[in-house]
Amino acid sequence: MHIQYYDLMITGDLTYKVHQIEVSNGNKCAIHQIYKNHNGIPVIMVHGFVENSKIFFSTNGKGFAPFLARNNFNVFVLDLPGKGSSKPKITSNFISGMFEFINIDLNIIFDFIKSLLPHKSNEIIGVAHSWGGVLLLSNYAKYAERNELNKFILFGVK
Repeated sequence: MHIQYYDLMITGDLTYKVHQIEVSNGNKCAIHQIYKNHNGIPVIMVHGFVENSKIFFSTNGKGFAPFLARNNFNVFVLDLPGKGSSKPKITSNFISGMFEFINIDLNIIFDFIKSLLPHKSNEIIGVAHSWGGVLLLSNYAKYAERNELNKFILFGVK
């Protein structure tokens, strides 16, 4: 698994990192990590089908993700494969679909996020909008025993 990250600042009070990790079919998924307290409860945010991670934050420190980070959560905002900062972008040749994301990619992403945590967490909160909630809950229904997701905040989920 190839991992690359960029360490940036959103504002003076938050640390912002962009991780690129390899998922199914050679795609790279972008994970935006925003935190003030690296030891905070981890939150994983998944956007809907026609969106990207920017629905949860802006680089000037506004949005739900920076709000959570300022309140001591360690926030991980996903860009689904082909969306936002993930590579490559979706074209007519794009191979992956919902099956890969639910059954392969999310498990790789959860394992990667757990590897970044300073200690094993018994609590990971899943936040999703629209189709992102369908993906997150589908993965949870099938693989609940392999991750520590145990609370969900869902907006406009189908």
